[in-house]
Parts: sequence; C-alpha cells; structure tokens
Amino acid sequence: MPSGARKRTISVAANATSANVLSGEVIEFPGVPSSVIVAATVLAASAGVVLLNLQLGSDRPVDGLAISGEAVPGRGPLMPDDVMVKEVAGASDRIALTFTNTSGLAVVVTWYVEVQPI
Repeated sequence: MPSGARKRTISVAANATSANVLSGEVIEFPGVPSSVIVAATVLAASAGVVLLNLQLGSDRPVDGLAISGEAVPGRGPLMPDDVMVKEVAGASDRIALTFTNTSGLAVVVTWYVEVQPI
C-alpha cells in the first residue's frame, strides 16, 4: 500500500505536454483507495501558460487547469495555498500527472503530490 509525497521540478518544452511525472514512482499505483493532493507552481521567471492534467485510472478529473506563478521566486508550491486538486484514486487506478505548456518558450514547473490511503 504505497503512500507518501513527491516534490520535483520539471522543464516543459515549448508547445508540448510532459510525460507522466509520476511514472516509475511507487505512488503511481496506490493499490488501495487513496486521497490524492496535487499542488503546482510555475517559476516566476517563466513566461506563458502551463496547464495541469490529472488522470486517475480511466477518469480525468482535471484537464487543462491553469497553474499560477510562484508568489516568491524559487519557493515552489506552498501547502495549502497552492493546492490545485484534491481527489480520490481507486485501488486499481494509475495516477498520471502531466503538464501542457501553451507558450513558445520552455517553462519550469515545480509540483508536489501526496498520496495517502483512506
């Protein structure tokens, strides 16, 4: 029954969608019904709009939610201020989190995901 949290930074290429940032992480497949909390911010120096996409099994509860810029440059997401999604994943669900950059320049996203059994 995997649980835990991950915080990472990713550069998303211009006009592209990232791969699943949870791929290969133990929390990608929770194994039991679990709460999923996602927070994310875009580096203040990055320009453009970045969209968050979340898929839980066959459900896509979030598709194209705009991420805000960091209030303090280099800080990353602050809990609970930057929480964007609170959802429940089923026992057999795969958690897929991607980011879509709609700008013509690469952007830096810092994300945080917490998965806990319910």
